Amino acid sequence: MDLDSNTKQCVGFLYADDLDDNGTVIKKPFGTCFFIYAHTPRDGVIFYLVTAKHVLRDMQAAAGTSMYVRLNTLDKAGVSYIPLPRDGWHEHEDTSVDAAVLQLRSLFGGLSTQFLVISFSGVLETPEAVPKNEPGHKWPPHEGDEICIVALFLQHPGEGRNHPVFRFGRIALMPDEQLPGKYGPSDYYLIESQVYRGHSGAPVFVHWGNLMYLLGILVAAYPTEEEIRSLPDRTEIYYNLGISKVVPIQKVVDILNQEDLRKQREEAGAPEVKKPRRKKG
Repeated sequence: MDLDSNTKQCVGFLYADDLDDNGTVIKKPFGTCFFIYAHTPRDGVIFYLVTAKHVLRDMQAAAGTSMYVRLNTLDKAGVSYIPLPRDGWHEHEDTSVDAAVLQLRSLFGGLSTQFLVISFSGVLETPEAVPKNEPGHKWPPHEGDEICIVALFLQHPGEGRNHPVFRFGRIALMPDEQLPGKYGPSDYYLIESQVYRGHSGAPVFVHWGNLMYLLGILVAAYPTEEEIRSLPDRTEIYYNLGISKVVPIQKVVDILNQEDLRKQREEAGAPEVKKPRRKKG
């Protein structure tokens, strides 16, 4: 699989102020996010930050009051912690969906940060674009197709720069029924890949040929019965079955098509886009 060197820039790391073991306030990493944009004639570009709802909840429940997205600076010499609001996030009307979206508005005004954004129109066009660009394939993909995850690695987020890791695997199951989840039964795709804490909220891509298509948001791994084992030195070892849940990207489209967000784009002159058809199989 050939990955563009810019692919690592498609994610940000989510932090919140919390307390360490000594009671000192620190910026603690909680998960991964990625970005979607829509072009509008009036406002130029509208950005959206996308992550897992449970990552947002964990940050909101932290001991501190401030939340951030950590991004690389353009000068290649450091990172910026961009403050995020605690409120004003958008969630799916179906409360079982583990996804959250924030319209960034002017948070990045005047800041020299570096991140790669995914086109909303491109996401919408994926069901039609796949058979045209990838003969022999259709959307949604099937079991066995190769996937790629770009995510925060808690053990090494990077000192002076964000250093996301790539995880690889394959689609394990495209269920035609809902599966149990953190917020109740919901729609998920299952992938075969080892994922761990900090990966939640990461984008999951299907990789065909030279193109990658956004499959959804990584939200959870199936744990073993002994999920966490603490060693004498207080090191925690996490076990999972190597099967993980992905919230379908269609759920993010649903959120972005909620009336208030859709009207904002329409008022800014964004071209009308059709909601992608949900195809079976």
